[in-house]
Amino acid sequence: MKNYRIKEIMAKSYLESLLKENDFDMIESAKKYKIDVKIIDTLFPYDKERNQYELLKIFYNDIGENVLTKFYNEIIDEDISFYEKILEAFFILFELLYKYKKGLIYLSTSFNKKFRNLIALNNLNHEFMFKLLKICGDQDNFFKLNLKALILNIIYLKNLNLFLSSKDITLETIMKNLDRDLKNTFNSNFLFNNT
Repeated sequence: MKNYRIKEIMAKSYLESLLKENDFDMIESAKKYKIDVKIIDTLFPYDKERNQYELLKIFYNDIGENVLTKFYNEIIDEDISFYEKILEAFFILFELLYKYKKGLIYLSTSFNKKFRNLIALNNLNHEFMFKLLKICGDQDNFFKLNLKALILNIIYLKNLNLFLSSKDITLETIMKNLDRDLKNTFNSNFLFNNT
């Protein structure tokens, strides 16, 4: 089994343990999936907290790649506006995250956890937003694309914070907020337009 696949398996196993409100044991998880413990020790040589942070980054990266692939396949033949493409990508992203909401809320229960997780998310999300803009056909220069990615990342993190603030926040509420926030951004005509 390839190392990247082992990392994905361990990251999903970590999130699944959070959903079940179980403590995550990396060695037990490796045995469950018949992965050599020596490989696990090589891929995750840190202490428990740092290893879980690495697993979280792998999880978020995997989610991002899955969203971009699904999004590309859905919009490739669609004749929709730039705004609608961005909104659709956000919808797909939150639909995937919704499956893991309980575990992600647990990871955001304290300020320290939330801060650490947002730091992990920030760099990964910036790269995700940059790729999303390119897939949507944005031809702006590198500097402008980075500014746009930063703005989209702020919108995303704002809504993710709301999403994780309570078990009662619905996907529909998030979708409405995303729609409003993106409309405000596009209507401001600063960097974005709806072409």
